[in-house]
Amino acid sequence: MTRNRSRLRRLGWFAVWLSATVGVLWFKALPISAPLENDEFYWVGSSYYFDLAFIQTDWTHPDWALLPARENPPVAKYVLGLGLLTNARHVSAPTLLSTFYAFFEDVPGAWGKGSDYAAREQVALRMSPELRAHIRAGNPVGLDPTLLIPARRTALVCAAIASFLLFVLGFRWISPLAGVVSSQLLLFHPTVVAAYNHAMADAVALMFTAATAVAACGFLGIILAEPEPGRSPFWSASLTGVLAALACGSKMNSLVIVFTLGLAVGAVAIAGFRRDRQRGIRIALAGGWMGFLALAVFVLINPTIVRDIPGGLWPICSADRVAGHIGGRLGRLGACGRDPTKDGRTGTSLCRVIRATRVAPLKAEAAKSKPIGPPNFRRPLANERFLFLVWPMKTDKQAIRDLIDTWFAATKSGDVATVLKLMARRRGFHGPRTGAVRQGGLRRRQPAAGRAEDRWLE
Repeated sequence: MTRNRSRLRRLGWFAVWLSATVGVLWFKALPISAPLENDEFYWVGSSYYFDLAFIQTDWTHPDWALLPARENPPVAKYVLGLGLLTNARHVSAPTLLSTFYAFFEDVPGAWGKGSDYAAREQVALRMSPELRAHIRAGNPVGLDPTLLIPARRTALVCAAIASFLLFVLGFRWISPLAGVVSSQLLLFHPTVVAAYNHAMADAVALMFTAATAVAACGFLGIILAEPEPGRSPFWSASLTGVLAALACGSKMNSLVIVFTLGLAVGAVAIAGFRRDRQRGIRIALAGGWMGFLALAVFVLINPTIVRDIPGGLWPICSADRVAGHIGGRLGRLGACGRDPTKDGRTGTSLCRVIRATRVAPLKAEAAKSKPIGPPNFRRPLANERFLFLVWPMKTDKQAIRDLIDTWFAATKSGDVATVLKLMARRRGFHGPRTGAVRQGGLRRRQPAAGRAEDRWLE
């Protein structure tokens, strides 16, 4: 009787979680209508490595040496590829990856220098010259909906699973209500909403990280409890290690939970060793086995690392070291107001994205009082404004967003008065190698080699 009541209680709370999740996703999930992000070209294109690994079963293909295979771990690529395969679609060539890198070809510093530049150019060369010229001319490029929408739905499923795992975590170790509330707050968070509305790695990493947390709590519960006959912590340690490898194999941010778990296991092992030497050694061995298995699985699922373990691990661990932040990240927005002569920083890529490359023709048009069309902005995205939807903004960041919105609206509608007003107002944006920028007006910076017409909107 008690067992039946327990089952009914679990089913009841599961029904509550399911109803709440369906309600939240009904309003928040927009896999079809969400604006396209440039990173989606990268991640949908990265599912090409699922095709190489599991459809062509070629783990020695030369394309495993390309930058996209080395700069990010492969699990999210595999999961997105599996999602496409369930819809009878797959990516069989690196064209979308080439498209992504070509978006940033004309952004100063985005490809880095030396070997970093050469690695990105090698990927961009895999696309047709016609398409590359089309992108460099500033023309829009779309992503096939038959690839984009299934990949987004895959991310949505991963986020729903992560929500369920968080519900299980709260239900098991805190209270059923805590599980329901925390799982729904997760789905409401703006960053998570952006993650499951776009085909990227974040939702996949969130799912495996939540699974690792659930398994880790079970493992810690075993090693903290008094030893029971026939109950070994090694099976739980094995499951936790595999899930931790998959979490880090989705996105390296998941290392946070790995380090936290390692510190917890170490503290429990030391405390156990003081009370019972054999028990402390047993806990330490279980923790060591978990770490070893996690590293082994992380290496084995990545052909790039299997081919060259030291050379394969380093690019993944240092993927964000390039100043251009080529993964679509435009740096910290607050850096746009910083004086680069004081701390060595130059303006971020945001300042580069909002630059006007044809200032003189714009002034000529304004002098003739003719309607002004949109200036030739280098816009890698269909809609740049998504950049400001992910993180909460401070006053200065909101001002930058308002400026960009007003500028695009005015130039699109031919509002000469508004454009001239924006040009006359005082702005404090910084460009690279310009030092402390003079406040107010438009000013030409010293052109770099081969860019005689390169000007900045300040």
